[in-house]
Amino acid sequence: MNVLNPENPIMYCNEHQSIFGDPAEAATLQIELQYMVNLRQITRLGSGRIDPFLPYPIKLTPRVRRFIDHLFGNIRRNTVWYREAVFPLGTSGEASFHQILSNMALYLRLSRSLDNSGYIIRDEMKYELTEEVAHQAKVYRLVNNMIATKEGASEDAIGAVAALTCYAHVSQDMRALTIHMGALRRMVELRGGIETLDSNKFLRISCYWIEVNVCCTQDSRPVWPVPIQWYPPRAPLPSGVGLPPGAQRILTAWKQRRILHQQPDFVQDEEILQVFDEMARFSIHTADEERRTASAIYENPDFTGTFVNIFLWHLLRAQPVSEELDPNPTLREAVRLGLLLFLACVKRRFGLYPVTFTIHIEKLVAVLSLDQMVWRGFQHLKIWIIAMGLFEAIDESHVSSLAGEWVKTLKEEGIEDQSEAELIVKEIMWIESIHGLRYKEVRERFWGSETEHSSIPLTT
Repeated sequence: MNVLNPENPIMYCNEHQSIFGDPAEAATLQIELQYMVNLRQITRLGSGRIDPFLPYPIKLTPRVRRFIDHLFGNIRRNTVWYREAVFPLGTSGEASFHQILSNMALYLRLSRSLDNSGYIIRDEMKYELTEEVAHQAKVYRLVNNMIATKEGASEDAIGAVAALTCYAHVSQDMRALTIHMGALRRMVELRGGIETLDSNKFLRISCYWIEVNVCCTQDSRPVWPVPIQWYPPRAPLPSGVGLPPGAQRILTAWKQRRILHQQPDFVQDEEILQVFDEMARFSIHTADEERRTASAIYENPDFTGTFVNIFLWHLLRAQPVSEELDPNPTLREAVRLGLLLFLACVKRRFGLYPVTFTIHIEKLVAVLSLDQMVWRGFQHLKIWIIAMGLFEAIDESHVSSLAGEWVKTLKEEGIEDQSEAELIVKEIMWIESIHGLRYKEVRERFWGSETEHSSIPLTT
């Protein structure tokens, strides 16, 4: 067996370059290996970013120390949300701690595009078990033992399964995700309900975050309520934050339409109207905070939990009960999907991976194919929703359908160039540093370069 050991940086880097043949990647690895050498000198003194007084549930090996130091070192990318919101979950028990380490190994492996989180074991072109799988194997054994001894509803067991759910979510294993999320809910139910976790702040918040983001991927309803001990039930926006002009016009028109029709089902609009109002103000507030903090706001997990997850929770709870929609629920559902797709780019900017909105795009394409009469008076809103869909559409059939709707809607409105359409979209709900970059990519994909897009004819 040929073990590529980072304890020997020179041999490890030479072996790595011969296997992958990527000079740029090898150069990046060399920097990290030098960091590891320096780290080794520091940890011998018991100092550095790892708290020597924190009681860990397992004995810390050099590799485990490196995982933790990566978490607190932030040398690769933003890991603040993981450090603040997820890592504390694992410090209360052996099983949950092993799974947190497995998740961290996965995170590093994906972020560095290297197998085995940089620790590569090779035997005649076959890779042995990775660090993440080794830790996860211990988790299954420990959790099974706890279930066998009637401790399956303990905080350590619940924390471990919560972390397993995170792992399945990030690795996009949908089958495992469904199994683990179902098991997590069942364990909490057997314990006596989610309120029994209120004494463990980090576990209760983690369960909330996990369920909301899993339900977002599946577009399903969250079961557990918002933990209002630590998060407000609605977005706590500053009182002075105003509405973008386009959003103000849409809200006014919608409220007038409700008064005009006086139909019972229009009462159900209230939730969507409130979330739309809050998210439009949030777009202004986030842009202001971005300028004030020099973009440091995107590394604040409390900001994420206070706003993004609250919006997701309300939007997921507001989806229609029946798949058969009459005209007004069709409009509500289109707006709900548009708001969720707006948050997709925001989630990505905050580092809340994975960002998977395939189901939402499928539903949006289906909704847009229904009766066009529901859009009377809301054509600009439709343009904004289609733009949000184009940002996230991947499947060619979905892209083609949304692009066709975009062209058709702009023609119906007499909009002759893309710059006018762009202004409409930006006046409704928009964060330039987030959505502006994505819009530029989509615009150039369909309508040419930035210098040409304003004069290109709109043809399918």
